[in-house]
Amino acid sequence: MTDEATQLEPFDFFDRKRSDGHLHWDEHTGRWDVFSYEANKRVLGDPKAFSSQSPLPTDQQNLIGDTFFNSDPPEHGKKRGVVEDFFTSEAVNAYEPMIRETAQSLFDDIESKGEMDAVGDLAYPLPVIIIANILGVPPEDRDQFKKWADLLIKAETTSVDDLVADQKRAGTEMASYFLDIIERRQEEPKDDLISILTQAEIDGEPISEGDMLGYCALMLIAGNITTTGFIGNCIRCFGNYDDENLFETLSDDRDGLDRAIEEVARYRSSVPAAGRVATRDMELYGKSISEGDFVLTWPMAANHDPAKFDSPGEFIPSRSPNPHIAFGYGVHSCIGGSLARLETRVALEVMMERLDDIRVITDDLTPIENTFMHAVESLPVEFN
Repeated sequence: MTDEATQLEPFDFFDRKRSDGHLHWDEHTGRWDVFSYEANKRVLGDPKAFSSQSPLPTDQQNLIGDTFFNSDPPEHGKKRGVVEDFFTSEAVNAYEPMIRETAQSLFDDIESKGEMDAVGDLAYPLPVIIIANILGVPPEDRDQFKKWADLLIKAETTSVDDLVADQKRAGTEMASYFLDIIERRQEEPKDDLISILTQAEIDGEPISEGDMLGYCALMLIAGNITTTGFIGNCIRCFGNYDDENLFETLSDDRDGLDRAIEEVARYRSSVPAAGRVATRDMELYGKSISEGDFVLTWPMAANHDPAKFDSPGEFIPSRSPNPHIAFGYGVHSCIGGSLARLETRVALEVMMERLDDIRVITDDLTPIENTFMHAVESLPVEFN
């Protein structure tokens, strides 16, 4: 998906590609693309045959390269277990007052303006502040967080060499920043995730500073930019729904709001694709895949597969059941999925509580420029 129109509305592209079969080889990119629901679950659900380890050379990987994001069982479970307690349903529910207070403070600034950028004023700052608090870093550093996160997942716009150089510089800056906090937490632990990392062990051994940096980078990116896209996509879908004013009809309907949020996750998955590497030669859906081949799964395309979903091209807020795989599938299902859902629900609840006559301007949108996001750079909203 290279042109802006397709990035903004990729559904016809997915339909065309899916018509070629479950998966096919792309000569231009040198990879297998997986577009059907069945095949996406097949690949994502088999970490023995399809590894999550990065195919890039070590010097081209960013700091998240050696975290549970890019590891396979059994190492994946051990690494994920270090931080899993911070993202259980019980732990996430305890964050709700902090999330609601943060959202209310953002709308204190928004409410008097009569207009807002749903991304810049809400969808971006809310997740950054929350993940900063969970990690244990000052929320006033969120602008620097955004610069690092945006650069580390930025798509190639000039040359690969320039992009790698920029990402290395960002990685060095971020490493220095987090190492300072890690050293302070080693001396004086607090009730935050970085303190837990300084005391954690895997197989009886303390985790290295390099691994601690990887966790911090992963939380910064996965706990921040993806939720920004999710919140923005919800507001875009709600504002573009013609049948009724969803901001009004869902303001007092918690169950309906939850279903609508799940439908946004299906319809406009903020993370449309995920890569894997074949660990052996195999036949799959009549195709010969070789060991080492890069396989790009497209969960967003899977979520629009008519073999699984009725009227997949329609945004249906009340859709139920909704077995989408927007938050992944298998052992790599998103660890922060519950937190992303909660932040999104609270953001929308406070928005509907504080604003009247909400109107979302969906003309002339620009897709966000990075390697694995479906979202827009800004989203104008008017209200009374």
